[in-house]
Amino acid sequence: MRFTVACLLVGSYKAQESTICDSIHGIQCTDADIGYITGVTTHDQCCQACEAHAGCGAWSWNFNDGHCHLHASCAQASNPDYHSGIGSAPSPTPPAPAPPGPSPTGASTIVTFHWNVHWQCAQHAGGDEACRLAAVQRFGELVKESGAQIAAGIEVNGASTSLPGWATSGEYEDAVSVMVAPGWTVQKKGGGQITSGSGSRGVAVMLVTPLQAVYGCPQLCVLGVHPGHDRITGGKSIVDAVCGSIADRCSIAMGDWNVGAGEVRGGSFSSWRNLIGGTPSVVSPDSETCCHPSTCCDFDHAGTNIHGATAGDVKVWGYQLTDKFSMKEEHMPVSVHINLPSVASHLVGNGSYSMLAYV
Repeated sequence: MRFTVACLLVGSYKAQESTICDSIHGIQCTDADIGYITGVTTHDQCCQACEAHAGCGAWSWNFNDGHCHLHASCAQASNPDYHSGIGSAPSPTPPAPAPPGPSPTGASTIVTFHWNVHWQCAQHAGGDEACRLAAVQRFGELVKESGAQIAAGIEVNGASTSLPGWATSGEYEDAVSVMVAPGWTVQKKGGGQITSGSGSRGVAVMLVTPLQAVYGCPQLCVLGVHPGHDRITGGKSIVDAVCGSIADRCSIAMGDWNVGAGEVRGGSFSSWRNLIGGTPSVVSPDSETCCHPSTCCDFDHAGTNIHGATAGDVKVWGYQLTDKFSMKEEHMPVSVHINLPSVASHLVGNGSYSMLAYV
């Protein structure tokens, strides 16, 4: 009896000794990515990447698309397209930042903020440095108030200086910029001129890895946009150069579109398709936000083409700084909560693990 117990204990101990490079077939780790690699052809490559990454305790390799996902730990789900490896908890493990709070439906939520202050106040070309500095300060205050993780400044020189610790695209035509909160990882960035009638019309774009994994989108293409009043005929090549095919299905964009929400979605302008690609699942708000002192037009929207996303809370502030400056043609600041289905909720909804598909 004693011998039998000893054998069982030894067997149990050896079962727990499996290394992180032991490949488990048909299992996917669904925790948030702490790293992400493409072009991986063997599970050994994925494992080696995990071993070299601080805080990595598990990996999942999709052998169909060659994508390797690195995780601090592994919440296991059955998926025939994946091989995974799970090690003992790494030491030391970097503390995990607090993820965005869940929406009322249990989905994860990303909050956007954007504001077109307009050049007369907030660009150097306007010649009113006091107004520009006040607008930049107010920009930072509103981002903090909104709880945004992605922010875009339109016609604002120096918007990123109000957000210490945030990563920025830099500023492009018409002083357009996009920024992401601390903890988000920027993989690539760029920007330039949108062809949309005459004048300086900009797009700023970054390929980023968010803190919390988004179903189907380990990486996101985030954009600040300001097309002109005419149909977009150029600019998609700028987006594609930064985000590639990810732009077609994993984009979040915000800004002054100079058309209503319906024309962003489709219609004669089809602004989303012409600039970014794919079909938007959210474009919000659809209300008048422009322009001081006479409000007439619904130009300011945030949206996404991520499948299954829904619009959550929307906040539109009144015109800002009007007690001190003329604020000619200023737009109202806008924040949109975008609800994105989590991996777990999507699996429950489908009733099948085989529906998991990462970019």
